[in-house]
Amino acid sequence: MGSKCLIFVFSISLLCLVGGTNSLMDYYWRPYAGIIPEDAYTPGKTQNGQDIYIGQVAIKPHPGVYPAPLYKGEKVVASKDGPKAAWNFVQILCTRSPEKLIWVARSKTDAHILPANVHPVIGGMEDGQLLNIGKIHFQGQTIIGKILSGNIGDAIMYYVYNNSEKAIHSYQVLAYTEFPEKYRHLELANHS
Repeated sequence: MGSKCLIFVFSISLLCLVGGTNSLMDYYWRPYAGIIPEDAYTPGKTQNGQDIYIGQVAIKPHPGVYPAPLYKGEKVVASKDGPKAAWNFVQILCTRSPEKLIWVARSKTDAHILPANVHPVIGGMEDGQLLNIGKIHFQGQTIIGKILSGNIGDAIMYYVYNNSEKAIHSYQVLAYTEFPEKYRHLELANHS
């Protein structure tokens, strides 16, 4: 009976994580099949000025759901022991209130420390650990990756660049707040 209960709880948790709407926060994941919804959230642009979106994907044969950059008309690639192409499950981050999504400057040692009214956006799950969504600016473009948020004190961001997996210790974490004006200064903080 214990294993059935655990499977039920895991199934409900996964449903809430991937495809559900968070009733307390105004962001949600929609299925993606090549058409960008009008409420899709865009955190930046490529060097060519193309919008970047945030995807959530499954990678065969790895269990889990991974955040990944999503570019219109291109194959989705996530970071998991190197670059991996998305399998048959892709979602796109959407919101009716993009101003409530903020990017908080953090490093691997303090990624888990956020003010009480600022909540990291859950981007997926890997090996039973929650993944947050990270962003850096590199060579004139926005780069999106996963943050291993369960590694308290060592929450490294991994991302795909030039067809290889890279790691970085300072980045911005995507977070949600009902009070964006109060916390907008967190985006400007510098970490080394």
